[in-house]
Amino acid sequence: MKKILSILLAVMMFCSIIPVAYADSYESIAIQDGEEIETRAEQTGWYYRDNNGVLEKRLWSYTYGKWLTDWIPVWD
Repeated sequence: MKKILSILLAVMMFCSIIPVAYADSYESIAIQDGEEIETRAEQTGWYYRDNNGVLEKRLWSYTYGKWLTDWIPVWD
C-alpha cells in the first residue's frame, strides 16, 4: 500500500510540473527581439443611410477594408 501511494504521489507531482514547463517555453516563443506579441481586435463601425424613408445600417471593417454585412433595416 505504501508503494502505491508513493507512486501516486510521484505521478501527481509530475503532472503538476508539466503545465508550468510548457507555459515557460510558450512565453519564450511569444517574445522575440525584445518585442511582445499583441492581439488586437478587429475595428468595425456602422454606416447609416435613408433609403426612401427607411433607415438602414451596414457594418464596415476598418481593419480589412470591406463590408461585413448587407444593408439592414433599422427598426424603431
